[in-house]
Amino acid sequence: MNTRNQIVDLLPIDSIGCELGVFEGNFSEILTASKKFKKLYLVDIFAGIASNFGKTYTDASVLEQYVKNKFKEYSIIEIIKQDSLTFLQSLPNNSLNFIYIDTVHSYEQTMNELNESYRVIQNGGYICGHDYCEIFQGVIDSVTDFTKKYNLDIIITQENDFPSFIIQIINKNE
Repeated sequence: MNTRNQIVDLLPIDSIGCELGVFEGNFSEILTASKKFKKLYLVDIFAGIASNFGKTYTDASVLEQYVKNKFKEYSIIEIIKQDSLTFLQSLPNNSLNFIYIDTVHSYEQTMNELNESYRVIQNGGYICGHDYCEIFQGVIDSVTDFTKKYNLDIIITQENDFPSFIIQIINKNE
């Protein structure tokens, strides 16, 4: 898989998913344009300082309005102003078939998100995430430990700068 944009090719029609960490909603646009989703939750705290690809917002609350305006015409989109773990904990078991993680890139945060994602992902679904690269060693280490824990395979996209990881959840013990 060359880029994260191709992840949508793996998803069935009428998917139910979420993107954790939205920033300006650029990847959300790709997900939405795929027409694969029946429901897509865009989850972000939209608070504090937000920085991505050299852009910095000293007040991330402006991103909330920006994202709301960007997706106001899409009935499949629900924008959730909440931290990722609180959102995941609010969901029933096996309720999503796609999760994309792009939040705080620490080991602890990513590992907590992965473990909670495992609970809510359906068997056959995908847990994916951004920034699987050396400058975010916490992402690499947590994904490695998570895949070992559940004996899962991982695919890494081929982007030179900030690749994504793709984990299909198979043979999940319900």
